[in-house]
Amino acid sequence: MKNKTFIIDGTNYMYKYYFAIPMLKNNVGKPINIIYGFINMINIIYKKYNPKKIIFVFDSKKKNFRKKIYKKYKKNRPIMPKEIIDQIKPLNFLIKNLGIPIVSIPLIEADDAIGILSKIENKKKNLVFILTNDKDMYQIINSKTFILKNFNKIIGKEEVKKEYKIFPKNIPDYLSLVGDRSDNIPGVPCIGKKTAQKLIKKYKNLKNIYKNIEKIKYLNIKNKIKIIKNLKRKKKETIFSLNLTRLNLHFKIKSKFKNLKLKNPNIKKLNIFFKKNKFKYKIIN
Repeated sequence: MKNKTFIIDGTNYMYKYYFAIPMLKNNVGKPINIIYGFINMINIIYKKYNPKKIIFVFDSKKKNFRKKIYKKYKKNRPIMPKEIIDQIKPLNFLIKNLGIPIVSIPLIEADDAIGILSKIENKKKNLVFILTNDKDMYQIINSKTFILKNFNKIIGKEEVKKEYKIFPKNIPDYLSLVGDRSDNIPGVPCIGKKTAQKLIKKYKNLKNIYKNIEKIKYLNIKNKIKIIKNLKRKKKETIFSLNLTRLNLHFKIKSKFKNLKLKNPNIKKLNIFFKKNKFKYKIIN
């Protein structure tokens, strides 16, 4: 476990700390609760895991391919609060001066970028730990890639199978059937968690479920006639949902993102930043 890369879903954690930490303000009345959360997170990772590399990934400002093909994608989410927007610039300043690389790729979401970076790090024989609260990311878990929750719970293949009764690679199939409120994915009426699990366990994936749709009536599940009817009626939308929930791991990224490394921190700038924002931190060279 010497070569450990930690990839952090920065956008996800901005919202997490915005809601989890009471509003803190600096000397000039600007919000700093998210920044405070990120400083503590970085401290914990370094002290507890001694990583070889940390990478922060943020959503791009430009419209990603999912929003282009599905206008309702994440349409149920409110506009980003001003208190979050006000902290983006100083947060970027903090991360960059800590020497930690930041990745934001146009046309794809942070989730896709994390998936691509995970593959790159795995090829370098690095173990990857992803910090996110997004269950979509479970699909890229493998023998070298894990989800780290609350800094101490490591979720691997066995944990996914125990919780969802399916393999990590089938998470997109599962979400296309049950839906995902956070991303505004509708799902198929009458199909809940247990039914989705049984269908995937029996037929392996969504494609095979549709190939064997008439055989569903012989399974030991409730409302099977309605389920068959709804699967047929919602076939186009369900397959479309599968393509929305499945990560795009084939997107070509610039070479600068393939060899990301930690740099030496700018101690002088960081200490000024801490003092300005009323943080009781000081880095000694």
